[in-house]
Amino acid sequence: MVAAVEARKSLEHVEAMEGGPAHAVGPFARRAAVVIAVLAGLLAIATLLSNEAVKGSINWQTRAALSRSLEETNEIKGFVGTNAAHELVLLAGAENSPRQANALRHAARLDDQAARTFGPRAHVLARRAAAAEATHEDEDERHLRFEVGSAVLEIGIVLASVAIITRLRWLVGGGILAGVIGVVFVAAGLLV
Repeated sequence: MVAAVEARKSLEHVEAMEGGPAHAVGPFARRAAVVIAVLAGLLAIATLLSNEAVKGSINWQTRAALSRSLEETNEIKGFVGTNAAHELVLLAGAENSPRQANALRHAARLDDQAARTFGPRAHVLARRAAAAEATHEDEDERHLRFEVGSAVLEIGIVLASVAIITRLRWLVGGGILAGVIGVVFVAAGLLV
């Protein structure tokens, strides 16, 4: 019976040395593993937010480009309308006839229509484009902050992982510090 107990203890000792079933993880390694798990969770959140910010940035840049394109198209339409009015005036000539008076009235209507129709639209489209460009810049800034936060969280995970292997406590502290800095960058991205 004593021999069986001694054999069992020897087996457990060998398994512990080889990392087998009897291997016990010490409190330091458990704490470091928890730090790694928390940092990995935060990294997942930061990555998700970063991806959403990229999508938002692209969408707002597309909206800005569309508004600018519509604004330019609108300006061209106004230019064409005004030119058509000027051509009518030139074609009417210097004669004082009912035909010339009719052409001048039509030219004035075209000029007025171009001013009333395309002028206000140009202002609305310019405001829309400027707002979309500003939002695009905000989304770019958010993305940058989320990306920096993600990188710092990854560094924290590496430091805490190396701490488990080397048993250097200051590496866990460095991992925690990196985690805090990463969270600050992510929070800053949420506040943009």
